[in-house]
Amino acid sequence: TGKWSTFPSMNEVRFGCAAAVLNGRIIVVGGYDSGTYLSSAEEYDPATGRWSSIPSMHAKRNRCAAAVLNGQLYVVGGHDGNKYLSSAEVYDPATRCWSCIPNMNL
Repeated sequence: TGKWSTFPSMNEVRFGCAAAVLNGRIIVVGGYDSGTYLSSAEEYDPATGRWSSIPSMHAKRNRCAAAVLNGQLYVVGGHDGNKYLSSAEVYDPATRCWSCIPNMNL
């Protein structure tokens, strides 16, 4: 339509988060809210117009990066409030589980 439209607010206020599209849903992970670094994650389903919580990541991550590869969501780096992170993890939507993968070389 060439026009911006709004949809419901996320379940949790966050900024500095990362987002990617996985299986037609928008996945938003990590971020920061009023002094708290977040490990939580949620997904938006355009078919229902609703946000739902998904399992939290292992690490709190603000300003991390997210990418989809082979049907899984990879989240890397960021800051946990104390240090910059070289760690990375992957979310499998089939099992709804996060797994740690080898750290990035920094």
